[in-house]
Amino acid sequence: MTPRRPVAADAGLSLIELVVAMAMFALVAVMGLQSLTGTIRVSERLTQIDTETTELGNALALLRNDLTSLVPMLFYPPQGAPRAAIDLSQDGTRLGLSIAGQESFTPSHTDRHRAEWSFDPAKGTLTRQFWPALVPAEQVGISPEMTVLRDVQAFGLRTYWPNVGWVAGSTPPISTQVSARPLLTDQDGPGAPPRSISAPCPLPSK
Repeated sequence: MTPRRPVAADAGLSLIELVVAMAMFALVAVMGLQSLTGTIRVSERLTQIDTETTELGNALALLRNDLTSLVPMLFYPPQGAPRAAIDLSQDGTRLGLSIAGQESFTPSHTDRHRAEWSFDPAKGTLTRQFWPALVPAEQVGISPEMTVLRDVQAFGLRTYWPNVGWVAGSTPPISTQVSARPLLTDQDGPGAPPRSISAPCPLPSK
């Protein structure tokens, strides 16, 4: 009768097997951490893009609303000469628009207002101010500057004039200037409006 061989006892993992197992767990942990970090970065970038897109959409909607509300009327600041209905400063950083029909959140006796857009190249911001009337009595009537858009790199203006087409800036060509009649009496009549209140405007783009 052949004797049975003794069964070897379970000796467990060797040191090499333990090191290999720990290395595999470490590799899986690093891969999971990298995946989580990448997901967080993508989420933050998408949130940033969504915020920037929302700000850009709001700025374009507000600017489009001002442009569609443009009226051919001069603006009389408390100090200085009258300004055209659409007026761009010489350095191209400030745009003034005479508008009508927009709701005013400040007490006003008229629906004709003035919107002032300003571009700060140093800060890269586009801001907007609001006059409650086209003939304001005091400088304090203008609203505080409201930052509409950030990270702006450039700001420009082109206008479209009859029989000419697109031109840079807000100054109309000589051929499109309105021959306005002087304001002599307070009477209505045919013809161009008085030059004391009228200002030529470009055509709206299609």
